[in-house]
Amino acid sequence: MRIIMKTGLAGHGFAYRSGQEVDLDDATARRLIARGLAVPVREPPVERTVEPEPERTTTRSAGTRRRRGARG
Repeated sequence: MRIIMKTGLAGHGFAYRSGQEVDLDDATARRLIARGLAVPVREPPVERTVEPEPERTTTRSAGTRRRRGARG
C-alpha cells in the first residue's frame, strides 16, 4: 500500500522523511495510518477511453464487379 508520511520515522534499516511517499505492506501501512503517522495515497481515477468503431464501407473488391446488364 502506498502512503505519505506525515512525520519523520526511522528505525533499524529504514528512515522515512515527512512528506515522503512510501510503498509498504498493507499491515504496516495501516498501522502507521491508524497511529496518525501517515495518510494513504489517493490514486487518481483511471480514465478509460472507448475508441469508436471504424467506419464500415461498402466497397467491392475488383474481382466481384457486376457487368452491366448481367443478371443475378
